[in-house]
Amino acid sequence: MNATGSLLRTRRDEVLRFLDVEAFAESDEDDDWDDIDVNEMQEGIVVDDSDCRDYQLLDQNRVISNEEEARHLEEIADAFRSRQDDYPVQPQEKDHLEDDDVIRDLLGRIFVQFAESFATETVSSSSGGSRAVYREGKRSRVTGLPIPLARHLPTKLPPHIFGGVDLDRLKRAKEERLRDYQAQEKQERQEKEMHEQEKAQKQKEALGIQIGSKRKLLQAWESYGRRGTSQATPLRRLHEGEWVCIRRGRYKGDVGLVWKLRKKVLPEKGQASSSGGIACEMEENKFEIWYIVFVVPRLDENTQQSPLGHFLPQPSVKESSNTADCQHRKRKRSTRPPPNLFNPNHWPRSRVKALGINASHFNDPTFQYRLPEPYSYTKWEDRNNHTFRLDGRVDHTMVFGLHAKPFKEDALYPANSMPENLSKLFAMSCHPLVRKFPAPVPDTWRFESGDYVVCSPPESLRSFRGWFVELSEQGHATVEVDRGDNTQELRVAMIHDVQKVFEPGDWIRVLAGPHEGREGFVISKFGSFVGVLEQQVCSTQPDFFVHVNAVHRTTSKWTAVDDIPWRGVAILILKKGPYRYKRGIVKDVLRSGRRVALFLSVYIPDLECTERFMYPEVVEFDTQKPLLDFQPLTTVQKPRFAFYRDVYRCSSGPVPWVNVCVHIVGGEHKGKTALVRGVNKQSLHYGMTGSSLQLTVELQVIAAGQANPMVQVDYAFVREIVTGKPLEVYQPLRRDQGFYSPILSPNLSLATIPFKRGPPIPKLSDGRPIIDTPDHDLAPAQMLGNTPEGNGSATPRSSCFKETDSTWKITEEELEEELVVEEQGGRSWIPPEHEKLYEDIHYEWFSSITNARTTVDRTSTSPVRVLTMLPLPQSSHWILHPKLRDTAIYVEIEGGDYDTSRHKRGACVVPGVIGGGKPVVRLYGRQGAKEVDPARIVPYRERPNPSTEVSLMVVARGQDEHIGKLVRRIFHFYKGSQTEENHWLILGVVDMSTGEERLTSERLEVHPRDLEYVEETIDERRRSKKLFKDVREEAKSQYRRAEIRDVN
Repeated sequence: MNATGSLLRTRRDEVLRFLDVEAFAESDEDDDWDDIDVNEMQEGIVVDDSDCRDYQLLDQNRVISNEEEARHLEEIADAFRSRQDDYPVQPQEKDHLEDDDVIRDLLGRIFVQFAESFATETVSSSSGGSRAVYREGKRSRVTGLPIPLARHLPTKLPPHIFGGVDLDRLKRAKEERLRDYQAQEKQERQEKEMHEQEKAQKQKEALGIQIGSKRKLLQAWESYGRRGTSQATPLRRLHEGEWVCIRRGRYKGDVGLVWKLRKKVLPEKGQASSSGGIACEMEENKFEIWYIVFVVPRLDENTQQSPLGHFLPQPSVKESSNTADCQHRKRKRSTRPPPNLFNPNHWPRSRVKALGINASHFNDPTFQYRLPEPYSYTKWEDRNNHTFRLDGRVDHTMVFGLHAKPFKEDALYPANSMPENLSKLFAMSCHPLVRKFPAPVPDTWRFESGDYVVCSPPESLRSFRGWFVELSEQGHATVEVDRGDNTQELRVAMIHDVQKVFEPGDWIRVLAGPHEGREGFVISKFGSFVGVLEQQVCSTQPDFFVHVNAVHRTTSKWTAVDDIPWRGVAILILKKGPYRYKRGIVKDVLRSGRRVALFLSVYIPDLECTERFMYPEVVEFDTQKPLLDFQPLTTVQKPRFAFYRDVYRCSSGPVPWVNVCVHIVGGEHKGKTALVRGVNKQSLHYGMTGSSLQLTVELQVIAAGQANPMVQVDYAFVREIVTGKPLEVYQPLRRDQGFYSPILSPNLSLATIPFKRGPPIPKLSDGRPIIDTPDHDLAPAQMLGNTPEGNGSATPRSSCFKETDSTWKITEEELEEELVVEEQGGRSWIPPEHEKLYEDIHYEWFSSITNARTTVDRTSTSPVRVLTMLPLPQSSHWILHPKLRDTAIYVEIEGGDYDTSRHKRGACVVPGVIGGGKPVVRLYGRQGAKEVDPARIVPYRERPNPSTEVSLMVVARGQDEHIGKLVRRIFHFYKGSQTEENHWLILGVVDMSTGEERLTSERLEVHPRDLEYVEETIDERRRSKKLFKDVREEAKSQYRRAEIRDVN
């Protein structure tokens, strides 16, 4: 028995597990098990010592001696052997058992002892209490004895049977298991949070927005409604007659009709804007976009009885009489007034101001304003007779009973449908625009299987397109979507989010609504409406507008629009604004009444809208040529669409070639140097010019006490002073300067003229040179060339001043002799012996006269002016270098009126010259150009980063041969040691003479201290990244990392 008892002590967990399992198996299913801890029952853990003292069932040294009891236990053991499959011993535990039969006998004997003890209804405990231990009528299948209740079974280990129990170890085991469970739960929670974060991050990448809150998501979707399918495109402009929904404020959720656009100029820098609207920039002026929208008024006094019978009672708001309670309680949202048409007869006359014919009669108390009959016809020209202002406020203007209220651009988004009550009020207002642009009511929509539609669900930021299948009774539309891999799928969307797809050029027929049965040609589209032109003699404005869901595409009929020029041609938009550099398709062409302008109606596929542009604001998409050059008008189109190009182009572009130094090669001022000050356009029909351009130039001559003379010279008689090229070749015109394109006579040709040295400069007796002065500044005697002695002899100074001389005016033969034959490569050829001589002499001559001093010979009796030639001085400041002229450079200004130390950024200045060649630095702003003292200019505070710089820069200091070149970074290296002071850039020189950036083959190595930033636009920087992408990747693959070069 001792050996059996020791074995039993080692397997006490198994014994207790058996007893608990058997108790569960024999108990009734209806018993209450809520008070029992299942984990503790199965594990056999003792939590409190007091629980162990409740079980004084058997003495520790009690021995069973009753023979009948022994035989009974053997029968119980045999019964347990037959049930060994129900309670198998675990494999890992079986190795520790020496005799399975002994264990089973012991288990059976212990179970019987427990059962008998509970059957005696006597349980000893330290508290001395007694309790009912079994339920009547329930007996064990094994012993036949009454089954005790589950809550009275010994769920804790009896220490007098199994020996001493280490309670501390059991507590530590339970705490350890609890810690393991908490750690596992924490790990699962972290994994779940990480999975949710990854899922949210994928959604952010797919949507392209930061999902910070529901409000941001809603704003993103509402603005997306006006953006189209591309998130990178800007907000498109709303049109007159477009139905929109208001996002916030008193009219939140209401639908209104756009009337017109207004631009509000923002305050200057440093002043806050009170409106907070979307800011735009146009020609250095910042403004906000506002729209005046007609909405059904929601006025606070809308409780009066309406004569139209659509009065809606205003719910009352109960206010608390306890002031203290209101202070500590959150303010309740007040109920907004109901929508109701404005009736001036129900308002005090002191608060209403009438316009039009009612202004003089409205002050009469007996006068009654006569409302238009509901659903009657009214004219837009009579709107002043139905316009009123409430309390004298412009923003409370009522027209035809509707409120003309201004809204910011970001507070509106297109509305695809309208509530029935608002639609009825708009129709009863008799507003002409409401009749012209019908409200989007779903009752007039018609869908057929196979219609190509676009779905824009509000809960998604991406729309999808497909073919309409069917419509359910609940208003759900089934759409078949092409997935792109030759497979289709069906999607479901609300019918309010579905629109048919039409483009300008489709022939449609109206199926329902006020225009039912009408057919026409779609010439414009904005939002969910299309403008339709019925068959007429010529192309005009749309005859009517209709919702896209109320029309059906039909076969096209013949119409006069077949003769529209450039119809269907893809164009590139050049006009500044939200549509710049967008691709469009010409759909209609309109000509002004006096044939001075041509307007093109262009459909923009990316934004699904139609806009109107003037002729020079667009070019052909592929060749980027003007449309008349790309596709001239035909004989049939000329009578209708021909216009005066020269008159129309008068408004385009700034004056070109201003301040360019030129050499005059023909005319009465031949051989002189001048600065261009202006360009005038003249017609070839008058015979006064051979190139249609007259240049106003400032002759570079020295006249004491007088300004340099301004003369008129034909464009064909001037060349750029250094290259000898015509001005249009030297500095090509921009796209918006087409008005100044020279038109040459048929017998006149222009080419680069080589330099031809003139006669030697005449000198006085002491060897000093004589400077030519304008002929109109000299006396008749001086024009004959009198000597200093003043003897009156008529000795001419030079034959070039004789009017009868053949060289006074250039002839056609002489001009032809000076023309240069171009090589096959296209480069203008200049004789080698003349090229270097031409550049050196003219550069020295022009630089010297701008820094020369004029004196008068006091000892001479002749008033001839004498020029003292001085050595060429160096520029006193790097910003005044001649090669940096007309370049917008970012600098810092120290002190003075334009001090930039108090600002976050520096200033952008443009060095140039004024009359007489005096250098000057100008600062351009809203108030015009201001001159800045060069001594206050220092380099920009931000220096180029050799590792990551991508901005456009100019070489401002260093080697003179490289100054003035525009460059961008390609790679970088270290010279001598790997320090920031020795960090250099490898630059690529760019050419922007044609208006577009072009990378040349020249490479420079410059230190950052010799570079300065140059003004550039965002589009120019974006295009430069594509331009430099290949060359930068090639440099990275070649060098891999910045190398360290020797100083030598």
